[in-house]
Amino acid sequence: MQGGVSGKRHPELASLSRQELELFLKNALTEHQLDSLLDIKVPLTIFTTRLAPLEALTKYLIDQRGLTLTRASGLLRRAPSTISIALREARKKLPDQLPTGSLFFMPAKEFATRRLSILETVVFYLKSTGLSYSDIARFLDRDERTIWTIARRGRDKHA
Repeated sequence: MQGGVSGKRHPELASLSRQELELFLKNALTEHQLDSLLDIKVPLTIFTTRLAPLEALTKYLIDQRGLTLTRASGLLRRAPSTISIALREARKKLPDQLPTGSLFFMPAKEFATRRLSILETVVFYLKSTGLSYSDIARFLDRDERTIWTIARRGRDKHA
């Protein structure tokens, strides 16, 4: 497969379903295109808006990073219809650009793990940087009890 996607070079593809792999192949992603998709860094300030986490992530990837709906759905391992609905709702709620000035960035590929919700993934990531729950709550503009609950649910799912 000349210029195609290699499973040896990208072991994270092993976790993709057959349908998701077909989606990648159907779009004829080259190694370089796949590398650039997997290397996208998401500024965590996008989660400080009034948008739902999937809406914020979808709006950032499509409207601000220029990904197609199909590529965003492949990267996030969600159905294109789900991504389309999230994007439509995000644009209705927030027609302006999302805030991108952030101290914290997270690889977009981390959101492909469907075991945790998007917000649980963000909280786990920020906690791994050494932040306290109160610092995470301040950063994400959420109540500290909400952050603690999100972290507890994530831990329960992880165990």
